[in-house]
Amino acid sequence: MKNIIKKIHLMFILIVGEIFTLILWLFIKHRIHGLSIADVNPFSTGNILIFIISIVSLVFLIFTSFALSRLELKKIQIYLSLLLTTILILMLQAVLLVKGARLIETIDSSGYEFYKVFSTSTWGIFLLIKLFLISYLFFNLIKSRHLVLIKSFNLVFIYIVMLLAYSFIYIFVFSRTSLDYFYRSDRVFDFGVVLGAAVWNKNEPSPIFQGRLDKAASLFKNGTIKNIFLTGSNAPGELTEASVGKNYLINLDIPSNKIYTEEKTTSTIEQIHFIKNNLISKNESLCVISDAFHLPRVREIAHFIGLDITLIRSNYKLELLTNVWYRIRESILLLIFWLFGI
Repeated sequence: MKNIIKKIHLMFILIVGEIFTLILWLFIKHRIHGLSIADVNPFSTGNILIFIISIVSLVFLIFTSFALSRLELKKIQIYLSLLLTTILILMLQAVLLVKGARLIETIDSSGYEFYKVFSTSTWGIFLLIKLFLISYLFFNLIKSRHLVLIKSFNLVFIYIVMLLAYSFIYIFVFSRTSLDYFYRSDRVFDFGVVLGAAVWNKNEPSPIFQGRLDKAASLFKNGTIKNIFLTGSNAPGELTEASVGKNYLINLDIPSNKIYTEEKTTSTIEQIHFIKNNLISKNESLCVISDAFHLPRVREIAHFIGLDITLIRSNYKLELLTNVWYRIRESILLLIFWLFGI
C-alpha cells in the first residue's frame, strides 16, 4: 500500500513536471527573440512539434498512472531523475539567456560563437532525453521486458530521422512551389536586402554569394529595387561579407551611394532581427534576396518574430550533390530553429 501511495505521488510530480517543462521550453524559445508567452502561436510548425512531444509524454504518463501496480517503483524513479535533468538543462538555458554572451566570454575568447555551440549542444542533450523518455514509457506500457534501453535508443534514432525527413521535405517542397518567391513585376522596393554568405580566398565572394549579388544587381538595374543593403560580418583575416559584396557590386556598375552595409551580424537569425529592428518602417518597403534552399528557413524565422517580408531567390544553380548537401544542412538548421529558436 505504501508503495502504491508513493507511486501516485511520484506520478503526480511527473505530470506537473512535464507541464512545467513545456511552459519553460516555450518561454525560453520565445524569450530568445524578445517575445513573450503571449506571442506563442500554437499553429506554427515548431510549436506544433513541441506540443506533440510534450502531449505524447503526458498521455503516456496518464496511461501509465492506471497501471501502477504493474510498474516498478525503480522505473518511475528513473523517469523522474531524467525529467529533472531536462528541467535543469532548461534552467541552464534560462541562465544563459539572462547572461547572454557575457557569461561565455569569461570562458572562451570566441564569445558568442562559443555561446551558440554550447547552447545548441545542451539543447541537443535535452531533446535526446525527452525522446528517450517517450520511448522508455512506451516500452513499459507495452510491457516489454527485454533490452528496453537498447530499444528505447533505437526508437530515439527513428524519431530524429523522422523529424529530419519532415524538415528536408518541407524545404524541398517549399523551395520549389512557394508563391513567396514570386513578386509582381510592377512592384518597386526601397531596399533589396542581400543576406551574407561565405567569402573565399583573396576576399572574393563565393559562387553562392555571387548568385545573390548578381540577382540584386539585376533587380536594381531593372528598377525593382532602389537601393541594395548588404549584411554579414567576417572571419578573422577577411573583409566582411558586406564589404566584399559592395566591392563586387561596384564592379558591376552599381553606384556606391546606392549600396548600404551592415557588418556585425553573424547568422541568418541575427540578420532577420536586424531587418526587423533597423530597416522596417512605414515609409520603406524591402525584399530579401537569398537562395532557394535558404529561404524556407528565412521565412520561418521572419514569421516567428512577426515579420512579413517578400522573399526573392537568386538564379544561381547548384550541382545535384551540392544542392542535396545544402538542403540537408538547412533541414538540420531549420529543425533546430523550430524546436529551440536558435
